[in-house]
Amino acid sequence: MKREALAVYPVLDLEHAGEHPEAMVAAALRGGATIVQLRDKRDSASSIVRAAKATRLVLEKAGVPLIINDRLDLALSLGADGVHLGQRDMPVATARELARAAGKPGLIIGVSVITAAQAAAALAAGADYVSISPIFATTTKLDIEPPAGLEGLRAVRAAHPTAPIVAIGGIKPPRVAEVIIAGADGVAFVSALGDAGAAEAAVKAIAAAVAGARGAERSLP
Repeated sequence: MKREALAVYPVLDLEHAGEHPEAMVAAALRGGATIVQLRDKRDSASSIVRAAKATRLVLEKAGVPLIINDRLDLALSLGADGVHLGQRDMPVATARELARAAGKPGLIIGVSVITAAQAAAALAAGADYVSISPIFATTTKLDIEPPAGLEGLRAVRAAHPTAPIVAIGGIKPPRVAEVIIAGADGVAFVSALGDAGAAEAAVKAIAAAVAGARGAERSLP
């Protein structure tokens, strides 16, 4: 996939999105989202199905990919553009094989990683992008190893100079520039998205910070 597609990556947690997640997705699009993920850590297939059906066409019209967290079966059946897998989910190679069998060989497959070794394994197996998670401490990731930090991000970028890489975890607008300069193609965010009323402004703030960091990168000697 194109690395710029990862620039502004809101992850909509359906457990906290209310009855109308389509309102948050619309706000995220107005704010400048370049890719959107739907997730429900309660493993509620029904909420993902409802949200995907309510948002897929508007995202498609905007040219913004829809990614489903964890559930390859739902990503395929709902016509989503991709699936995002964790380290405890099915292997990338298996997901790719199942996607091909379903007539979706180009399905986007993203993988959460925290170490350079995990990133190397995911990319070698055919992942389209890796998400280094978390970069900083965050309340939405409490059951994993210590944060990768900027050094972890730099290590993955050094090992994979052209790989699409997104960073997530505790990244607020003031820290976006250092994350981009350390090697991320974009920033994913959950809690920073806020609620439907604040989502557009939150996404705009991240988008502006990413654009500013890109400008700073280009001006470096």
